[in-house]
Amino acid sequence: MQEAANDYQRQARRLRTWLDSDLVKAANLLGEIFNRLKDLSLSAPAAGAPTAVLSAVFQGIAEDALAGFSMMQGKAGEMVALLSGNRTDLNQLALPMRGGNFPIYDNAGASIASVKVRGLGETEPSQQTIRAYLRDFRTAMGQGRYPHKFSQAASLLWKARNNSLIPMPEGVESVTSMEEIETYLRRHAELQIPLNHVKPVRDALRSDLLELPGRYGFDTMTQEQADEVVQRIRPLAVTTDVIKSMIDAYKPLRRALRP
Repeated sequence: MQEAANDYQRQARRLRTWLDSDLVKAANLLGEIFNRLKDLSLSAPAAGAPTAVLSAVFQGIAEDALAGFSMMQGKAGEMVALLSGNRTDLNQLALPMRGGNFPIYDNAGASIASVKVRGLGETEPSQQTIRAYLRDFRTAMGQGRYPHKFSQAASLLWKARNNSLIPMPEGVESVTSMEEIETYLRRHAELQIPLNHVKPVRDALRSDLLELPGRYGFDTMTQEQADEVVQRIRPLAVTTDVIKSMIDAYKPLRRALRP
């Protein structure tokens, strides 16, 4: 067990260097790491490692090892977001959630954010991919096709805030009702997407806001206001090419675990 724990510590340290070194090369190490995860203990995390983050990442890897391509690229994006900064995986909240998944949003830190990875083979996102991202953003703002999920998410955040389950953004800490949580999300929730897709999506969102502000819950929209809103499209620390390399590194684990 001690040898397994020591091995885990080494692999955990290597995992945390993704965003400080050659990301593509680090991604290629994932196949080796994943094959070891089945036998490693998570009871002895690396010194100073964010235990909850690493546990959430590894649990997500194990759960999605046999998942379809679209689920895997989403999980890869969520992993990058968690390891990029002081973010909490909302799926790990000790609250009742359907299927164990937090509605709409993926992580919390200085903000509440939804992570989406689309158009993985597109260096420049296609119009179809951009339209999908804009739908994702409207959903995060409470203006999408799933108002019941938006209400569920606000209710869960309200419970998490009242029970001090995780650190919350300053704007959430000061609210006094679930309705104020919903208002916060409409005004401040973010969408995190691959680095190379951010500018085209922001440009498209700006045009959409100025032409059709009602689609996003606004009566009117000035250029200055639009410039502020588009900043809520936030970059993940990697491009789609890196995420694709990460997914390619999943293949050894998928082969090992497939019945």
